[in-house]
Parts: sequence; C-alpha cells; structure tokens
Amino acid sequence: MTLRVAIVGSGPTGLYTFQKLIETAEPLSIFIFEKGDRAGIGMPYTSETADRRMLANIASIEIPPLNQSYHDWLTSQPKAILRSYGVDPDTFDVRTFTPRMLLGEYYRAQFVSLVGKAEARGHFVSIHEGTEISDVVPEAGHVRLETTVGPMCEKFDRVILATGHMFPIDDDPTDHYYPSPWSGLIDADIPAAEVGVMGTSLSAIDAAMAVACQHGQFLQDRDGELSFRPKDSGTKLRITLLSRSGVLPEADFYCPIPYEPLAVCTPDALATERELGARGLLDRAYALFIEELEHDDPDWSKSIGLDELDADSFADAYFAARLQSDPFRWAR
Repeated sequence: MTLRVAIVGSGPTGLYTFQKLIETAEPLSIFIFEKGDRAGIGMPYTSETADRRMLANIASIEIPPLNQSYHDWLTSQPKAILRSYGVDPDTFDVRTFTPRMLLGEYYRAQFVSLVGKAEARGHFVSIHEGTEISDVVPEAGHVRLETTVGPMCEKFDRVILATGHMFPIDDDPTDHYYPSPWSGLIDADIPAAEVGVMGTSLSAIDAAMAVACQHGQFLQDRDGELSFRPKDSGTKLRITLLSRSGVLPEADFYCPIPYEPLAVCTPDALATERELGARGLLDRAYALFIEELEHDDPDWSKSIGLDELDADSFADAYFAARLQSDPFRWAR
C-alpha cells in the first residue's frame, strides 16, 4: 500500500520537507494541512503578521533554493511588483534584504511548483487550507489527526509537525503596543517619540523595525550600506534598545557564502568517532573541532589560547572579546 504522510504546517519547514519527500521514487500519498487561507507561505510572511515595510532578516543568498533560488524568482518578477514592495528592481542583488511578505510570495510560488512536480512524479497530493490541527493521536499501526472542528476520517503512517512560531495571546489592554513583536506592532499607531525596546534579540529588532517603518524607509546601497530615510526630516523618533548583556544578535561570527568545505572536522571524521563508542565521544569530537579551527585560522586560535581550552571553557574565551567591545562597532 502507498505510504500516507501528513505534513502539518506549510511554511518553510513544511516546504523543504515536502521537497525532500517527493524526491523518492516510491509513490507517496502526501496530505498537507495549513490553518491559514493560503498554503506555502509561513506565518512570519503573511499579511496577518507582517506588512510590506517589514524586512526579512535573511538575504536571498542564505535561503536554500526550492525549484528556483529566491534571487532568480525575484529577477523573473515584473519590475512594478518589486517596486510595490519597496525593492529597487535595478539595484537588488543576492545580498539584498527584502520585505517578509515578498519572501512569502516566493514560498507560495515554489509550493505551487512543487505540487506540480510531485504529481508529475506519480505522488498523490491533497491540500487542506484553512484547517487547523488540534491533536495528533497515535493508534495501533497508524496515526490519527484531530482538527479544531473534530476528528478526521483519514489515517496516516507518518505525521510531520512543521507548525513553526507560536505567539501567546495577550488581551491585557495595558500591553496594547506590544502584544507580540510582529502582529501587535503592525496595527498599533506608534508616534514619533522616545521609544524603548527591552532586549536586543531578533524579536527586539523586529519591534524596532516595525516602529521605524511607520516613520520612514530603510534603504540599502550597492555596497550593502543600510540607511534610514525618515518621512519627516524633523522627526523626533528615537528608538533605544536596552540590552541586559550588551550583546547584539548574530554579530559574533562571519561565514563566507557559499560555505567553504571543512578539512578536518568532516562528517566522515565525526562518523568514525561515533563508531568508536559513546565513551569519550565529546572529547574526541571537540579535538576534531579544535584541529579544524587551528587549520583554518592559526593566528586567531593562538590569540585566544585555543590549545589550553576544553569544551567547557571554550565559550567564555570565544565571547570574551565581544563582551568587552562596543556592540555596534563589533557588529560592523
């Protein structure tokens, strides 16, 4: 009998899972459940939780391609569509940050294309939009799903949960500005005043972005420099992000894209260590990790005394310079 697989959630996690599933030569019956009205977008990229001004925090070069890369898909879109999202069709490149809702349209287009590819390969696909799954119930030999309106008749051999972000519901009227980092700030009218944001996580940056984009536009030039153009040159908007630790997110490393292959701490080397058993595995894996760092960057390894560190003390040494530096200067 055909293996019956349910994917609960059709955002990016569900899409990449779906893409992998349909590569199999064995015909599958794949059921996709999405509580939103349009499958394939993902909660952070819908009009309910974002708007055209809010940028995604990932550039196209960092997004694993589906049928098309994000950059190729953007290139194929009419210039008027890109301009409507605030993207300059003549200057954007693979490192340009684009609005979340535009990224959502890319994922939707790729989802439609993947469904066609799946059916062409002999898979059966059933899409259930506007269907929220409330429970997953294992039973003898199969799994049953229940929806918010009751149990389903369908039974499945495998269920993949790809439900993504979940925000708590907060109806407290005193918190009406910040019921959540995204959706609550889209509807709230924040004046151009002194605004404080507690935290410097990505969610805090989302909150700052949501406020700033009500009063201007972020622009990125060909060199990747980002600037803010206010609607009113005399604006009194001032946003302060308050960090408990003095650390900004994602400013602690640089990775070349595409990634350079590892020379020492490779999947094969780690697999060999696993085959030797669990005893001492962490120390052996850490030794490979250290050897990789010394091979790739001997000067940096020497500067932090890498040969005297172990798996427990490495993190403190790694973050020491960052914690002693001005966070914005470090990020730049």
